Amino acid sequence: MGRVDWDEAELRYVSDSRMSYSMLASYYKVSKPTIQAHGTKHKWKDKREEFKQKRMNNLLSKFDSDLDSINEDHLLKYRALRSVLYALFIDVVRIDDKDIHKKTADMARLSKALNAVIMQERIILGLPVYRKRAETNPHFINPYAVHDAEPITDEEVRLAKERFRVRQKRIEQIKIGRKKNI
Repeated sequence: MGRVDWDEAELRYVSDSRMSYSMLASYYKVSKPTIQAHGTKHKWKDKREEFKQKRMNNLLSKFDSDLDSINEDHLLKYRALRSVLYALFIDVVRIDDKDIHKKTADMARLSKALNAVIMQERIILGLPVYRKRAETNPHFINPYAVHDAEPITDEEVRLAKERFRVRQKRIEQIKIGRKKNI
């Protein structure tokens, strides 16, 4: 039988969740019941749980502080990008361009980009971000709409998917019917 440094054995068991009484017994060249009896008497399992909990709390607090700094950095970048997009939007509006289609397309792209930036800001700030149903088509889900819309329920999503499948089947039947007529 070997001599056991009980403080070291406890430290090994408590700090390494993979360490077992059997592994400690083979390391110190003693029987497993000897290690187990000492561990039970000194509540090593409870100490291991406390150690895990403390380590998890330390990791979570570090993660929270890292996440806060990352969110602040992203928020600053999104706000700077929003300012640039607003300036570009105003420039496009002021341009006396004869090609109204190009101007409209530029404005639409800038609007989508602005909306995406605002949505990301809302996410970072913890504000609600919902999809909004289009007024013209209640089955259309607009991913760019934010603001005061009600959240879409699972049932509404299921119904929209079902309608989409039915529509796709009809389209396929029409295509097959046209091929037969040719």
